[in-house]
Amino acid sequence: MIIFFKKIPKNYIYILFSTLLMSGFSFVILKVIQARFGQVFFDNYILILRYSGFIVPFIMLGMGVSIPRHISFIRHNSDSTKDKNSVVETGIVIVLLAIFITFLISFFLANFFEFNKLLFNGHEYFFILIMYCAGLALFSSVYSVMRGFEEFKLIESLKICLIGIPALFFIFYLKTLTDYLYVYTVLNCIVFIFVFWYKNINININIKIESAVLVFGLKRVIGDVTYPLLVSIPIIYTVNSIGYESAAKFSFYIMLVNIFVMFVNPISTIMLTKAVKIVNSKSKLLNYIVFSFILSIVLSIFFSILSPYIISYFGYSINKIDIFNLSIILSFLSIYICVRSIIDAESETPHLLIMTLVALFFEILYLLLIDYIGYLYIISSYFISFGILLILSLIRYYRIYTNAESV
Repeated sequence: MIIFFKKIPKNYIYILFSTLLMSGFSFVILKVIQARFGQVFFDNYILILRYSGFIVPFIMLGMGVSIPRHISFIRHNSDSTKDKNSVVETGIVIVLLAIFITFLISFFLANFFEFNKLLFNGHEYFFILIMYCAGLALFSSVYSVMRGFEEFKLIESLKICLIGIPALFFIFYLKTLTDYLYVYTVLNCIVFIFVFWYKNINININIKIESAVLVFGLKRVIGDVTYPLLVSIPIIYTVNSIGYESAAKFSFYIMLVNIFVMFVNPISTIMLTKAVKIVNSKSKLLNYIVFSFILSIVLSIFFSILSPYIISYFGYSINKIDIFNLSIILSFLSIYICVRSIIDAESETPHLLIMTLVALFFEILYLLLIDYIGYLYIISSYFISFGILLILSLIRYYRIYTNAESV
């Protein structure tokens, strides 16, 4: 069932161990923030984490997928170091330019459209949100480079030693939440600088618009932004319709779902660079989808058992119906994350963009409906959007399977 992982167990272990450790650090940091700075700061921190999930993909302009995909194809089909370097340098420059443009745009949004009021109910966190997202984007760009070369051991070690452990240390001593977010951004920048030096990356501003790396990324940027919008729009709706305390609670629920998804993320990370080897094999594709379904069921069961205790530990409450619905949402999301790397790597056409746009349309339609009738059950909007996303992704996966060879 997991035949295609026989040659890469160490990479999965590196990523999973790092993810588990970083998640443990995150839980401690969450609790310390809640204890040291109070519930208001804690709620705003949860919102910052949620909004960054939307902003960072926008800054990345699809490079998180485009860079490793093209490096992988070159590694399997060409020995040209020049081609690999071109992919790396083009991708990094695009992200740096996107960060600069994001700062310019955010200046106008903060001063003319009162985004602090829209996103944080008046609390002044919009600028630090942008700073935080810029740091995450820098880390994501160099992570995508190391992902393409499959140097997971080094990048995961850097993530633990230069970001995770220092962040855990600083949260106990820094005086404000803003100070911590600034320091966390600096830690991400340090990792960026190290990889920049390690891979001997050069800055070349003569980027050609026809560059395959840029074109592939741009085709997917809307999809990359739309996917976190599926999570962020119900939160923004809740901030403005119910209150930011409720929005923080729902955001915490989804964050907890994402934490359980961490067991799936390493598989998705690895499969992007391995997809070229399995998309033409019916047996491997079948084994992989069966594995994905089994994994999603196991994760959902563990979530339904453990999540009530975790949620109550952080001072929130949840009923059994919400636990059940979130468990189903987790299963939808797990399967989708498993298959999306195969779908994305298989074709130049941005199929995931179409899927996420359809899911987003129905999510917004549902939110408008419940707002009209006054039945404000936000979790069901995630159930609908991720359910549609799963159905569409499985349809595409089946088409890939039917076109594959019987081997």
